[in-house]
Amino acid sequence: MDQSYPHSSQWPQLRMILLLGVIVAAWFALYNLIQPFADWLTYTLLHLQTGSHLGQSVDFFLYDVPKIMLLLSGMIFLISILRTFFSPERTRALLGGKRLGLSLPETIILRRVLKPQLIAVFVGTVAIAIIITGYLFNLIM
Repeated sequence: MDQSYPHSSQWPQLRMILLLGVIVAAWFALYNLIQPFADWLTYTLLHLQTGSHLGQSVDFFLYDVPKIMLLLSGMIFLISILRTFFSPERTRALLGGKRLGLSLPETIILRRVLKPQLIAVFVGTVAIAIIITGYLFNLIM
C-alpha cells in the first residue's frame, strides 16, 4: 500500500512557488543593498573623498551598473514568464485587427506643433517603416 503524501502531485508546484518567493526576496534585498555597498566600497575600501568628482563618479558607477543588471535580469525573467502564456498564433490573433500604425488623433495633435508638409513626411516615413518591418518579420518567420 502506498504510504506517500496524498497530495504529492502538488509538492513540485509548491516547491516552485517557494523557490520563486525566495528568488524575488533575494532580488529585492540585493537591489536595496546596492547603494550602501557602493558607498562602502568607494569611500571606505578605496578611501576616496566623499565630495570629490572621482569619488562620486566611482560611487555612481558601482551603484548604477549592478542596478541596471538587476533590473534587466528581472525584466527578462518576467518577460520570459509572460511569453510562455502567449503562443505566436495567439499573438497574431490579438494583433490581427490592428492594421494602422498611425491614428487620426495623433495627426491632429501633431498639427498643432508641425506644418502640414512635415506631418505628411512623418506619416509617410512611419508608414514605409511599418511596411518594411512587416516584410522583414515575414521573411524571418
